[in-house]
Amino acid sequence: MSNAKRLVRLLANVMAPGLAVTALAAGATSCTPKQEAAPTTPQQEAPKPPPSEDIVINDLEEVKLEGKMFRPDGLTSPGMARISSKVPLARQQRAFARTKGAKRVEAARTLASAQWEEAAQKGMEDPAAGDAGRAQALATLQEGYAAMGEQSDPVLLQMMFAAQWRAGNMDEAMKIGAELLEKHPDHSVTTAMAPWVAYGLLRSGQIEQAAAITGTWDISTSKTYLRPYVAAWVSFKMGEHEKAREALLMAARAWRNDRTRPALEQDLSIFMAYTGAPVDDAISAVMELSQEPSGQYYWLYQLNNDYAGAGLFEEASALLDTAVEVGGEAVTPSNLMTFRNQQYNYELIELNVDKAADYAMATFQAAQQCGADCSTQVPTIAAQISQLAQFLHNIYSTTLDETFYAPAKKLYEYYLTLGQPDTETIRTYLTRLEETKKVAAPNNSKHDKRLMDNATALGRPAALQRCYTQVLQREPTLTGAVAVTIEINPEGTVTSAATEPAAGESGMAAAAACMQEEVATWKFPGRKLAGTTRVVRSYSFAPPAAQAEQAAPPAGEEPAE
Repeated sequence: MSNAKRLVRLLANVMAPGLAVTALAAGATSCTPKQEAAPTTPQQEAPKPPPSEDIVINDLEEVKLEGKMFRPDGLTSPGMARISSKVPLARQQRAFARTKGAKRVEAARTLASAQWEEAAQKGMEDPAAGDAGRAQALATLQEGYAAMGEQSDPVLLQMMFAAQWRAGNMDEAMKIGAELLEKHPDHSVTTAMAPWVAYGLLRSGQIEQAAAITGTWDISTSKTYLRPYVAAWVSFKMGEHEKAREALLMAARAWRNDRTRPALEQDLSIFMAYTGAPVDDAISAVMELSQEPSGQYYWLYQLNNDYAGAGLFEEASALLDTAVEVGGEAVTPSNLMTFRNQQYNYELIELNVDKAADYAMATFQAAQQCGADCSTQVPTIAAQISQLAQFLHNIYSTTLDETFYAPAKKLYEYYLTLGQPDTETIRTYLTRLEETKKVAAPNNSKHDKRLMDNATALGRPAALQRCYTQVLQREPTLTGAVAVTIEINPEGTVTSAATEPAAGESGMAAAAACMQEEVATWKFPGRKLAGTTRVVRSYSFAPPAAQAEQAAPPAGEEPAE
C-alpha cells in the first residue's frame, strides 16, 4: 500500500465527509465542548476575605474502559532446510516409494526438499500449484516422521516445523518445535528455529514460555533481525519497556523484508506510544529509519494517532507539528485542517487552553485556505470556536481562574470578525465575560461536580487505559476496577493521588501503580477559595470485547538466523 493511500485511510478514521473535524484520532474521546448554556454574570458581592472550603466530590459515575491487545505480525514463515540432489524429482519419488527402514527418513528429507523447491518455482506463476506442491512436500515429511522411530532426526523435524507453519497448521508446528528443542537443544537447526518457536508461543499468548527461550539470548550478536524482533516483543509483553524499544530498533536497523516493513513500522509506533517513550525518541527513530520526507510524514501521522490513543496528547500534538514540518507539499490543505483540529482537541484535554484556542482558530484558517474541498465544514468549524469560547467562559465564571479568561475573550473577539449569523449574540456573551471579571469575588469561585466530571471523564482516561493495556499484555484475562482519589489545591495542581487497590506488582495493582503516576500529572482549573478539592472516581477495565482471530502468518520465508 502506498504511503498516500495509508494516510487517506488513517484520515478517514478521524474525519467523516461533511462533518466537522471534532473527533480525536485513535479512538480517544473528543473534548469539543457541547453547546453551553448562555454564560451569565455572577451577582456582585461586597469584598471580604476569601473563606476556606474543602470540597468532596465522590458520587461520579464509573467510567468503563476496554484495554487493547497487541500481537506481533512482522514475520512471515521460517525457511526450510534445503538438501541438494542431482537425482531428478520423478526418480526420487520412485526410489522413496521403495525405501524402507531408517533410510526412509533420509530419502524423505531429500525428496521433500526437491518438492518444496519445485513448489516455489511453480508458485511464482500459479499460487495454487505452489500450495499443492508444498502439501506434497509436507506429506512426504510426515511419512519420514512416521519412519523415525526412536532415532529422532533434527533436520527432518526442522523441515516439518517449517512446512506445518507455512501451511498454517500452527498447533502442529509448535508440537514439532517443542520436540526439536527438547531432543536436540544444541543442534544448529535448533538454534536457527528457536526464534520461530518463541514467536509462535508469543502469537498464541504463551508469554512466559517464550521468555524462557529469549532469556538465554545475547541479541547483540544476532546475524539477522529475527532474534531482536522476537526478544523485543517478549520484553514488551513482560513490561520491560525500555529494553523492548531498544531491541525493536535493533531489529528495524537490520530489517530486510519490504513486504512486512509496514507491520514493523506499526510495531514501532505501538511500542513508542504504549511504553510512553519520550516524543523526541520517537521522532529520532522515524528520521533514522525512514529516509524519505514523504515516508517520515506518513509515519509521524501514524505515531500521532498511537500517542493520542495512549492518552499522550501533548506528545501527539508535537508529532503533528513535526509531520507538518517534514511533509512539505505532501501536506494538503485539508490534511492541515484535520491536523490543527486534532491538536485543538489534544491541548484542550490537557487544559492547555491558550494552545487549544490558537489551534481552534488555526483550524478555521486552514479550512478557509482549503477552498472548495472544505467549504461545507467552514460553518461548523466557526461554530466550534464560539462553543469553545463559551466553554472556557463558563469555567471562568465558575472558578474565576484567570487562565480561562484570556483565551475565552480572544476566541469571542476572533469570532466577531467571521461574519457569522449569531455575531450579535456572541457580542453579548463577550460583554458578559468582561462584566464577570469586573465583579469577580472569591466567594463565587468553586469547583463543581459538572466541572470535575468532565475533567476526569473526557479524553484523560485514555492514559489510564494505557496503564491497564500494559498489564493486559502479560495477563490477557485481567479485569477489575481502580478507584482513584485526587486531591487538588486552589492552583489546580494535584497534591495527592491514591488508588484502591494500592500500587503493586501484578494484576490491577500493577495497573494502579501506573495510574497513580498519571493522575498526579493532571491539571485542573484553579479556584480562589482556599482549601482542598477531593475527587473520587472509579474506572473499570476489561479486555477488548472482540478479539481479532489468530490469522495465519503471511506467505514468504525469512532468512535463517
